[in-house]
Amino acid sequence: MVASQKLRTVLCILIFWCQTLSAATIIVNVMPGDVLDWSMYQNLTSSDTLDIVLSDPNGAVQIFSDTDIVIYPTVQCNGTLRITSDDGHIVHWGTIVAPQLILEASNIMLMDLSVVNASSANAGGNLYIGGGWQGADPTIHNAMSVNVSPGALLSASALTNGDGGIVVLWSEIVTALREPSSRKAQAQAAPEARLKFQATNSSSSTAMSMSARRVGLKANYYSIL
Repeated sequence: MVASQKLRTVLCILIFWCQTLSAATIIVNVMPGDVLDWSMYQNLTSSDTLDIVLSDPNGAVQIFSDTDIVIYPTVQCNGTLRITSDDGHIVHWGTIVAPQLILEASNIMLMDLSVVNASSANAGGNLYIGGGWQGADPTIHNAMSVNVSPGALLSASALTNGDGGIVVLWSEIVTALREPSSRKAQAQAAPEARLKFQATNSSSSTAMSMSARRVGLKANYYSIL
């Protein structure tokens, strides 16, 4: 009797252990204009996926926190995704897939292995990291600093044919692309695509020009201001 109870206990522990190791996919159905509290998802790991499904893909949804947002899981959305830290940092380690993404916080860091993907077969999407075009979009809060690590990948490609999208890195003080010669430290577009790439106030003018050239090799149009 005691042995069987011990066996059941061990089996329960093993089942729990396996469940904790398995990846979780959380599907959240939302309406355009909905706001998700990041504190509900902050414990998701790099093995997990947060799938945000808009009832209207032409709409937008916001992930919000009044403190720091640290993103480890894969976050995917079928419409515009805005991630806002009202008074803190956004630190991104995982993967974000959305046709349009807006990241707004005082300080934004895209770490090694960070993937931000707005690519699709026939048209690239738009990535606004730290601000809008030329920092002049009143609907997007401008960051104080944006840092992109060498292992990060920003992609707004037309993968098969068509125009690439817009990639904006903007901050009021410093926008830094670390070691841009890295094969991933670039914004990418298919050869036929058009791509607007913008960053400002870089800590290294050489870094910015190198990044622009890398983009220029892949696209027939780019802009860097």
